[in-house]
Amino acid sequence: VYIDYETEDDTSDGVYPNQGNGTSQPLHFQATLKQDGNIAIEPGEFKATSTFQVTYP
Repeated sequence: VYIDYETEDDTSDGVYPNQGNGTSQPLHFQATLKQDGNIAIEPGEFKATSTFQVTYP
């Protein structure tokens, strides 16, 4: 689930083709984790690295 909490609007006319830089914002999301094998899941800090691809009209 992606939720954009940023209120800043991009007023640079976009980033393609060669029309300004746009804005960079953090991506906040929720993910459901599945247990891998039978090792106990314990509380703690969770870190992950992922690659996202976003396609929009």
